Amino acid sequence: MDDSRDFSFGEWAVVWGVGKDIMMLTDFSPEEQAVIEELEKRMIDCVTPKMLEDNYLFYRFAKARDFNLAEAETMLRKHVCWRKEFGIDTILTDYKPPELMEIEEDRMFLQCQREPGRPGHLGGVNKKLTDKEEMARLRVVKEENRRIKYVSASKSSASYEPLQEDSSSTSSENIDSKISQH
Repeated sequence: MDDSRDFSFGEWAVVWGVGKDIMMLTDFSPEEQAVIEELEKRMIDCVTPKMLEDNYLFYRFAKARDFNLAEAETMLRKHVCWRKEFGIDTILTDYKPPELMEIEEDRMFLQCQREPGRPGHLGGVNKKLTDKEEMARLRVVKEENRRIKYVSASKSSASYEPLQEDSSSTSSENIDSKISQH
């Protein structure tokens, strides 16, 4: 860019990105004005009312394609589709931050000690960003894994059979009958 030439206010505002609200359509050359107005007419059906008020928007897309109307229109249509696809216009109203449920601590906090009183391995504390349902599922899975681990360990170390309930008797009768059988 040649800094030695004199800029009009409109050109200066475009180059430095200031004064967008002051920029008027009269700040452009007649050819540029014609392209910007035609681009605005062609895009009236797919842009938001807020975008229609912004002459600088149409100028940027026209300038990016050297005021080639067809290319500028294609580029602006792709831009509008991208904004709709990713919800850019509603991102501030639709966004809901994730709930910070709890800080999940590492169970291996102290594995060993190098010297008495000095920890050898410290685990980290991890922040888990989850929703309530996911945390409930995680708790159920952990409890089931713990139950299976301890029940299978107790079955192998104990010499008794698991109790099976008889539909005709109560659980206390089952226990009494099992005790008397052994």
